[in-house]
Amino acid sequence: MVVATLIATITFAAAITVPGGINPQDKGKPIFLSDNLFSLFVVTNGIAFFGSMASLLLFLSAINGRYTEEDFKKALPIRLIFASNCLLFAVIATIVAFDIALSMVIPWDDFEMLAVWRGACFWWFCFFVSVS
Repeated sequence: MVVATLIATITFAAAITVPGGINPQDKGKPIFLSDNLFSLFVVTNGIAFFGSMASLLLFLSAINGRYTEEDFKKALPIRLIFASNCLLFAVIATIVAFDIALSMVIPWDDFEMLAVWRGACFWWFCFFVSVS
């Protein structure tokens, strides 16, 4: 539950303070609004936020729910598995959103540095998939 709460906090803050900032002369619109990567960032950030909120609500309902013995054998494990999968999906979407935000803000003139960064993101992606 702590991880889901942290992801929800991070993604909410990233939605309010968009990468690159806002343009004060253009009524506060984001600077990268016309960039295709910005649209992809918004989508992955939203997926991460809603995935973490879904997992948080499912974990809370699993903790606070009243279960009979039969529910304890069937409904609770299904709810916990679904909550864990939502959390995994949120973590992966957060990694992708972070990579996209860095790609927008930092000018990647050095191809080797970009390849190292993408390799690190891919490693974390594979780690989270293998752990689940």
